[in-house]
Amino acid sequence: CTGKTWPGWWDILHSLFGIELEGVELSQSIPTSATEVEYKNSIVVIGMRGAGKTTMGKLAARILKWNFLDLDEYLEKTTGKSIPEIIKEHGWVGFRRHEADILTSVLKTKPTGHILACGGGVVESETNRKILDEYKRKGGIVLLIRRDLKSIVDYLNLDKTRPAYAEDTMDVWTRRKPWYEECCSYQYYSKQPNNILNPKDAEIIQQKAQDFTRFLRFITGRSSVLHHKLQKYSYFVCLTYPNVKPHLKALPEITSDANAVEF
Repeated sequence: CTGKTWPGWWDILHSLFGIELEGVELSQSIPTSATEVEYKNSIVVIGMRGAGKTTMGKLAARILKWNFLDLDEYLEKTTGKSIPEIIKEHGWVGFRRHEADILTSVLKTKPTGHILACGGGVVESETNRKILDEYKRKGGIVLLIRRDLKSIVDYLNLDKTRPAYAEDTMDVWTRRKPWYEECCSYQYYSKQPNNILNPKDAEIIQQKAQDFTRFLRFITGRSSVLHHKLQKYSYFVCLTYPNVKPHLKALPEITSDANAVEF
């Protein structure tokens, strides 16, 4: 807050509560951000297996009218071998080396207009973490797709095309979580239905697409929260439900026109 904006409120706080506040004028020279200049560099997507990297990555590509590339599939195509074959022949260390080479290569050869989905274990390699961190430091977007862990486990149990983890999924997530957060520049929580063919999930899918579209347009500079029509007042709703689940259907009406919701 600046002194120009809040002097009346400071007087009120001081008279009512004895609170002393000091303000300073903020510099008007604000560094350029992704919301001021349209972002065109490729976006790297990371996250746990089953979190929705492919689903959300393809959706992002459609929204931005970019190309989608699954790096695991690209690695298999480039080497002419399946990932299990690479691991059997070179071990996990050799596989991670191939993975790092592919990641480095695509960031150079496909620097713009691509959604690049990494394998879930890309952060297990220190080399890969350095590559991702360096990309982020240079202004690139590394997007972490997150999903409720139980939903991930349920989904992987249904999907028999993927090899099972050699260890508990929670242990894998606990180990990788700080690495994911270290490497990413943005996080998106995906509410992805387990069965996308269920008609009851159609509304959820539509809401997810709309929400993800807003999110992508903001982080890539195609829109800004500051560009929306300004209201004379802003409003928030404070919900005191001990359990919000029974009231989910009523939330759209309860929170209508609210700028923020507190749970």
